[in-house]
Amino acid sequence: ALISNKLLQTKSIIDIGAGYGRAISYLIGNNYNGEIYALDRSKLYCDILRKKFQNRIVVCESDIDEFNISRTFEAAIWLWSG
Repeated sequence: ALISNKLLQTKSIIDIGAGYGRAISYLIGNNYNGEIYALDRSKLYCDILRKKFQNRIVVCESDIDEFNISRTFEAAIWLWSG
């Protein structure tokens, strides 16, 4: 499987380097009900994510080195960007 079934049971996930949303599509397609945050530094990818997933996810346009958020996540995925 692309993503572990344990991840599907978490309440919140951040996808670091989300790109065009391949992992997010998988999560949503497998009935993930938690909060999804997508982090990407590319304006193009962030625009694609906003259009593709609308209000289903929170898109954060930032470089990982400059990303600052005052919340925690149960899981973080970093699949193809590292």
